[in-house]
Amino acid sequence: MILRRRSIKWVAALVVVGVCVGWPVRAHFRAKARLAAYKQRLKAAGEKMTVADAAPTPSLEAIQAGQDLLLASTYLVPVSWSNLPPTMRYLGGGKAIVCWQQPVLGEGNSTNVWPGLRAEMARNTEALENVRLVLHAPAIEYNLDYRQGAMLLLPHLARLKGIAQQLMAAAILDLHEGRVTNAMDNLLALTALARVPRDEPIMISELVRVAVAAIADGATWAALQSNDCSEPQLQLLQTAWQNLDFYTQAEGALSMERITAEQYVQQARQSASVARSLFAAGSSPNSALAELAELGKGVLENPHEGLRALLNRYPGLWIWRYWGSYDDELAAAEVTQAGIECVRQARAHEPLALALKGFVNKCARVHPDSGMLLVFGSTNVVQHYLQRIEWMEIQRALTVTAIALKRFQLRHGAYPAALSELVPEYVVQVPTDPIDGRPLRYRLRGDGAYLLYSVGEDGEDNNGDPAAPPDTPKQQWVRGRDAVWPMPASAEEIRAYESKLKFLPLK
Repeated sequence: MILRRRSIKWVAALVVVGVCVGWPVRAHFRAKARLAAYKQRLKAAGEKMTVADAAPTPSLEAIQAGQDLLLASTYLVPVSWSNLPPTMRYLGGGKAIVCWQQPVLGEGNSTNVWPGLRAEMARNTEALENVRLVLHAPAIEYNLDYRQGAMLLLPHLARLKGIAQQLMAAAILDLHEGRVTNAMDNLLALTALARVPRDEPIMISELVRVAVAAIADGATWAALQSNDCSEPQLQLLQTAWQNLDFYTQAEGALSMERITAEQYVQQARQSASVARSLFAAGSSPNSALAELAELGKGVLENPHEGLRALLNRYPGLWIWRYWGSYDDELAAAEVTQAGIECVRQARAHEPLALALKGFVNKCARVHPDSGMLLVFGSTNVVQHYLQRIEWMEIQRALTVTAIALKRFQLRHGAYPAALSELVPEYVVQVPTDPIDGRPLRYRLRGDGAYLLYSVGEDGEDNNGDPAAPPDTPKQQWVRGRDAVWPMPASAEEIRAYESKLKFLPLK
């Protein structure tokens, strides 16, 4: 009888041990199986799953042009921040000051940027000419080693944005001093710069392209306020804007982000130091012993917080590497794939508002409890990336239409009564709003100007209301309730703006 009871206890103990060991092992392999099955489905669907598949192969000519552009930029003397002119000063209400038209323009610590800017740009005449010559190249690319993943260095991106600021400053100064042809040359070069590097499948690379395009958009708006631009010059500028493409790079960049995230999570499973860097971004690479001593000190100084940090760092890290990492990687891959599908819908000319809404709704259903380490593929990161492209597409659509309207006005002496009058001489079809797929909203105003707008990122037509929604910077006109193409402020509006400045406290 005693022997039988002991046997029952041993069996029960073995069952408990089996459950305690078997359940985690089963959960581990089930998580791995779900991730492997999803990757297999993506591969079967033709998605790019390796660096070799996603990395472009730029031509030798394109790589040489990229090096030539960087070399030409080294001879540019940086424009002082206090002398860097704005393209416009948005006042709200759909109105902006045409900065190049102002006899005296203060910016930063300078009460008048024109004398200093004139002297600085005179030193850059030859260097800017070389930059413009390189930008005539059919393609400009950089031969990057994408196998480096998150460790890949991209020093050329800051140089490209610096070139954009130089070209913008030169164009605004040319407009101010009546050299319209020179201004258009710089503006065309600036728009061409927004193509570089268009085949680099990295999110930050495209965000730099978007930033350059935003600078070019402001400079284009400024140039359209001149009546001295010729119709052939504007036609070239319109073609340059029409040829800008952000969706193709976005699809490739998101594919590469998924691959990079997979590599990084795999490294984190194999390396405690990499995993700890994910849990505490920017932490110093201390030895395990030194780190443990530091955590122990934290427990003594603040037992509650110190103990929690200790548990998160060690048991929590082990638990994540064995179980949570697979769910996190799966969630990251699914979120990124949802972003890719959103981009494909936009490339197929489906309304962006619907595509983005579908992306957000799909992400809400994807692993709602995951996300601890979705550094690369998190919903917020991908959504922010897609929104930046969305804002740029709104600006591009309005810019192309505004150039076509200016060409019509130069030819006929007045703006058209409807956008349909631009077809087919100035545009192939009536310009559409990338947000809802309907024609851009347009109507003439009584003062001889016009109202041109997109319904904006919320997808609702507010009858051309340019007011900024709550928590939105007023200066970002593209993010108003409706994205209204700004009209130049009147002399009275400029005086009212300047009178308010006089009462600001001096710093």
